[in-house]
Amino acid sequence: RFGSLGMKEATRIRNFPLRGHKYNAIIGADQTELQRDGETVFVASTAAVVRDFEWSPARVRFRIKTREDGADSTVTVSGLEPAGSAVVVRLDGQPVAGSARGSSVSFSLPVGSHLVEIDTTTFP
Repeated sequence: RFGSLGMKEATRIRNFPLRGHKYNAIIGADQTELQRDGETVFVASTAAVVRDFEWSPARVRFRIKTREDGADSTVTVSGLEPAGSAVVVRLDGQPVAGSARGSSVSFSLPVGSHLVEIDTTTFP
C-alpha cells in the first residue's frame, strides 16, 4: 500500500527496501508517485491510496481510491513491455482508452475506488 488522501503538502519516502528492490514514493494533495530502483513506475495526478500493487513489464494490477470530492485524474504506469506491444487497460473490468508511449501508458481515472488491470501483448 502507498499513498494518502489527506496530505496537504508533498511528502517523500526514500530507499524503502522491499523484496530486493528500493522504493521511493512522493505523496501529496495533487500527486502520488512510486519509483522502483530509481525508475518511475506509477504516477497519479491526484492524491490517491493504492493497494495490492502488482507490477511486471507484462502486467500491472492494483486497486486505487481517490477523493470523492476531487476531479478525474490521469494515471501513468511505466516500465511496461517496449514498443511493438499492444496495451489493454481495464477499469473495473471494462476496457478504457489508454495512450501508450514507449514503455508507458496513461489513462483517465474517474474519482472513487477502482480496480485497474493493464496487460501487454507482444507481437512477433
